[in-house]
Amino acid sequence: MALSKFGRNDWLAGWLNPSGTGTAAVQAVSITNPTGAEYGTGTPLPVLVSSTPVTPVSTPIAAGTLTLQTDPCTFYGANITTVATAGYLMLFDAIAAPADGTVTPVKVWIVAANSTLEVGYTTGLAMAIGATLVFSSTGPFSKTVSASVFMSGEAV
Repeated sequence: MALSKFGRNDWLAGWLNPSGTGTAAVQAVSITNPTGAEYGTGTPLPVLVSSTPVTPVSTPIAAGTLTLQTDPCTFYGANITTVATAGYLMLFDAIAAPADGTVTPVKVWIVAANSTLEVGYTTGLAMAIGATLVFSSTGPFSKTVSASVFMSGEAV
């Protein structure tokens, strides 16, 4: 088992060994090193996995905003496909997109024209009010909605 440093995060290198039965994809795992010895004292490392899948919300037509949740939630990820316009995918802790102008998003991702971007969080990001995605042709602290993209996202 190798413990490595990448940026500010510690990483364990080894194999994940699923155990358990039931409807959940994985109920628990133990991490083993290349020699087969379990990590730590041999106690399996628990991993929480929801047996209920997260249902994505998506735009039915080209759009510039997408509200994922209108109450406190956990944001798990988003997908965007652009056409001719490059811009910024913005995540807001809000129940609707703020007005164009100066904004303070929770997260911002640069998206090239004619491209697709996928972002995801294993444990999710806590959102106190709601979760709304916006595609803006300006940014990262200025918003000008561009209703020209496909977006989808997951929040529970």
